[in-house]
Amino acid sequence: MRRNILPTAQILAALLTLALVSGCAGNNTASLPTVTSDVPTALPLPTATSEPMAVLVNGQGVTVVEYQSEVQRYRAGMQAAGQQLPAEAEQEAAVQQELIRQVLLDQAAAEFTCTLDDGALQSRLDAMIAAVGGQEAFNSWLQQNFYDASTFRVAFKRSSQAACVRDALTAAIPLTAPQVHARQIRVLSESTARGYLAQLQAGVSFDELAAQVDPVTRGDLGWFPHGYLSQPAVDDAAFALSVGGYSDVISTEVGFHIIYAVEKDDAHPLTPDALLFVQQQAVETWLMQRQSAASISVTP
Repeated sequence: MRRNILPTAQILAALLTLALVSGCAGNNTASLPTVTSDVPTALPLPTATSEPMAVLVNGQGVTVVEYQSEVQRYRAGMQAAGQQLPAEAEQEAAVQQELIRQVLLDQAAAEFTCTLDDGALQSRLDAMIAAVGGQEAFNSWLQQNFYDASTFRVAFKRSSQAACVRDALTAAIPLTAPQVHARQIRVLSESTARGYLAQLQAGVSFDELAAQVDPVTRGDLGWFPHGYLSQPAVDDAAFALSVGGYSDVISTEVGFHIIYAVEKDDAHPLTPDALLFVQQQAVETWLMQRQSAASISVTP
């Protein structure tokens, strides 16, 4: 009953993993001024113009070229996965949000000792190139995935440092958390659920009724931290109960529930799946806090 989390830049994530396993892990110029005199004039050197930015986060930008390529990769990834593309505005919003998150994580690299110097970055790139079969194969991959060597180097450094920060955040999460062990009676009819509630109130044991509804699991939800279940109303009810107590009938999109609190523990060991959930929630909370305090502008 886990809540689906949190999507990402799948291509870069896959390549970053490959690199870690294998080894670790043109500007426009202004036009020349017009000479209006017959006297020879020393012309100033042309000055470089800054590239237009699609996203700016605390002054750090993602160029329009990078952004447009990222949109192409997003679309290609969705199509390759057999998923229907959302409306164009939703595609662009999803890419913009992912880039903002990447930049926010990247900007924290120094805080978490995650900064890559040019040498370390080149070592990872060299390992990646070797792993995919050499420079020619790598160049072909870049072209197929809407990169050139320059834009990939920028994106790879940003995603590598962002991944390091994310790992540092999740590594700080303790292996235990306040949790509840709960059971449920879940049926599709409210009147049926009310009937079971009346029997509970008359003194019939929860175990007996739960076994009638689900003889295999007896409604056991196991141990879970707050927020873990896919139905927030069920999750909230379980944590609100005292041990040995049961809830009123709870209506959700998947049926009608009566929840029973078997036991509680303020520091119960997290299962691997629950630990991953808590880690993801910690990263999400960190990102929301950073984003709310950031100066962000997006060019349509």
